[in-house]
Amino acid sequence: HGSPSGSSPTVTNEGAALFHEPRERSRLAVERSHRPSDGRMVAPMKVITWNVNGIRAREAQLLELVATQAPAVLCLQEVKAAPEQIPTSLLELPGYHCYWHGQKGYSGVGLLFRKERFAERPAYFHPAFDHESRIVCGRVGQRVFASIYVPNGGKEFEPKIRFLEALEAFAAESHARGEELARRSLFIR
Repeated sequence: HGSPSGSSPTVTNEGAALFHEPRERSRLAVERSHRPSDGRMVAPMKVITWNVNGIRAREAQLLELVATQAPAVLCLQEVKAAPEQIPTSLLELPGYHCYWHGQKGYSGVGLLFRKERFAERPAYFHPAFDHESRIVCGRVGQRVFASIYVPNGGKEFEPKIRFLEALEAFAAESHARGEELARRSLFIR
């Protein structure tokens, strides 16, 4: 997941395609329902992903976003903070299961699930290939959601390619276990 650094959040409904161009403001993609591989109908849910480019600088905007949009799932990238540096108002955001995975001043992701939609806390985890706090996953039943901050690749392209190859292998392994990955288009520079 990811929108351009410092841009507006991208809002979509689970199961809908997400399109994001570098100069575009957030876009709402709407789908009435989603039919997973087992054929059952699933009610749509609002998923927001946002590259905040520093969580401490976006605290007020993030609180406003949650209050006005009430996403079922909130994926944050480039939080640039260790969990103990997350603002108190966001650390355990009321009404959400929260997980923060980051380090001081670099990279980092957050993954939040609305308790109204997900009564039980998701099983949070990190794939073994994540060495820079770039991905956190949350398993809910057989569905896996992920907040992913893909390396830029501007200075060194090889680390980005290795990350994407590892991500592809992770997705294949998840599918082989019968897990369904919540999917989105990626904005990759």
